[in-house]
Amino acid sequence: MASLPLTQSLTVNGWRLHLVHRFVDFNEATLCDVVLHGHSHKPRDEWQEDRLLFNPGAAGKRRFKLPLTLGKLWLEECHIKRVIMHLPV
Repeated sequence: MASLPLTQSLTVNGWRLHLVHRFVDFNEATLCDVVLHGHSHKPRDEWQEDRLLFNPGAAGKRRFKLPLTLGKLWLEECHIKRVIMHLPV
């Protein structure tokens, strides 16, 4: 079985995205516009300086008392639209 990388960088419609499972493993020196992360199951949609930090949360089995959520990003040419959708429990 092949292992997956701990991080992945990619460009979508001119936006530089960096994927990392745990945000604590993100290197602040990474050049990116968006950090997509998970692990915590806590939804996050927050700008820090010029970078979007986005965690869609979790849509699977409910953990702790966290909401069930999923996130969507639209990477348009001039701006990023995003939403965290809360699912019924």
